[in-house]
Amino acid sequence: MLIVRAIIVFTFLLAAGCSEPYPAADQEIGPNGEPPEALELIYQKQFLAEEKNYVLAFGIVHRFLVDNQFSVSYNPCFDDVLNIRKRKKGFTCIAVQADQGPPTKVYFRLIVDEVLFNQLDNDNRWFFSIEIYGFGSEQSLIDDFSAAVEPGLAQLYVGEQGR
Repeated sequence: MLIVRAIIVFTFLLAAGCSEPYPAADQEIGPNGEPPEALELIYQKQFLAEEKNYVLAFGIVHRFLVDNQFSVSYNPCFDDVLNIRKRKKGFTCIAVQADQGPPTKVYFRLIVDEVLFNQLDNDNRWFFSIEIYGFGSEQSLIDDFSAAVEPGLAQLYVGEQGR
């Protein structure tokens, strides 16, 4: 009898020790791309790229996500940016979502902040932000992103001074 109790207590302690600190529901991505409630913003930066580098920017980001075993999805926003009839003043949308999980442990999104194509001065460009959410223990991932991706994204806009 004592052995049965010991096994039950041991099993309970083992199960309690392996449980996640947050319910799985709090680690789910929202229907409109909202970050999971259990995760906190651990990285955010805005970038600027020339129109001709639109797809190149996504390629740089995509490679990082695949190399780091994210599950990547492209939203309709990716195509909408190129369709002038769908872009309105204040155009903003989530073009790429990626996560590590389930349940989601790290959430990544690329947000198109503003699109300035077809400019009279021919300075066609777009602004986008990268946001990464996690539990706060992903510093090596952020360091890798800063070292491998940021320099490439920073070179995607030359601007008027470089022409």
